[in-house]
Amino acid sequence: MKQLSVVVVVFALLFAVPHVVGQEKNDDRPPYYLTDAELDKKLGVDEKTEAPKEYVWLIYFHRVPGCSTCQLMAKYIYETVDKRFSNELKARQIVLRYKNLDAANNIELVKRFSIRSPMLVAVHIKDGKIVRAKHTDKIWSLAAEKEKFIDYVEKEIKSYFPESEEKQK
Repeated sequence: MKQLSVVVVVFALLFAVPHVVGQEKNDDRPPYYLTDAELDKKLGVDEKTEAPKEYVWLIYFHRVPGCSTCQLMAKYIYETVDKRFSNELKARQIVLRYKNLDAANNIELVKRFSIRSPMLVAVHIKDGKIVRAKHTDKIWSLAAEKEKFIDYVEKEIKSYFPESEEKQK
């Protein structure tokens, strides 16, 4: 009987371990569970790259664990920036951050940008100062339509590049 138990345990481990290991590689958690350094690394941003004097800071304010829609939007935002702004990320012309809007260390940011619920904010930074900031308020209404969501976020990000500001004047 002991031999049968050992065989069952061995087979269970052989089948369970690859499944668990595979979960680690295909991490399906929202990107806001990553630290800033882990996020940058995953996005291919070299930590030694110096930030330019002017850039777009994207902040997705979220709650933990967040509803399924919030988690989905966090992933779509990540995907948009990763796939459509890879070069700008690597040059640090875009910086993506996820901030827990309920965390004590984020209270000032939440107040500054008038955040009341999960929201993506695009911020134009120049010489260390905020030039302008905008809530991307349509993300909630587009969350069920991935391509429209991604197109909208891309458009909003592009409108915050310095050259876009000149065109708006």
